[in-house]
Amino acid sequence: MQKKIDWTNKGIEFITVVFGILLAFWLNNYAQQQKEKKQAQQYLQSIVEEIKSNKVELDQKLPYHKGLLRDLQENPLEARIALKASRVTDFAWQLSNNGIFKEHVDFATYRNLAKVYSMQEQMELNNISTSETMTNLNALTPLYIASGGQEAIDIARDTIFQLEMRRSWVPILQDMVFYEAELLEAYNATLKNIKE
Repeated sequence: MQKKIDWTNKGIEFITVVFGILLAFWLNNYAQQQKEKKQAQQYLQSIVEEIKSNKVELDQKLPYHKGLLRDLQENPLEARIALKASRVTDFAWQLSNNGIFKEHVDFATYRNLAKVYSMQEQMELNNISTSETMTNLNALTPLYIASGGQEAIDIARDTIFQLEMRRSWVPILQDMVFYEAELLEAYNATLKNIKE
């Protein structure tokens, strides 16, 4: 004796199981998307805090470097030269620079942040170059003085050398001030855009 199969009930059971599985997949995907959005927002908040911290650093160093530049331009022999390179960080940017952040943050915001951190990298490279150049220029002074071969160095010649040496620092400091000012402006614009 063959039993008659109730295809209607079997069809309903099959559809119910498939619907349950699809619903479970959808809910799991939705939960994952919400988790990633939250993580992207945490990344963004970390970046905002990092930019604020970097902004404080530049707010302190830029006026100092502008004053140093002014002193070099106005009275180069009396100017006290001591660079204070800006120490800005990019840890939050490096941590967030992944697929989750890119996928869940507005493209314009991401592009703006990438531009700001690129500018920051340029400033850091300029600071390294500036430090090396000024170190090399400072290293030339004893060589110049020693090459005189005299016990009593000609003061006028030494003064002219010192004056020219310090004048050569002006364009170097102008670059440093330029990069710091541009980056500070970019930080301010970025923070304003993110708040909106």
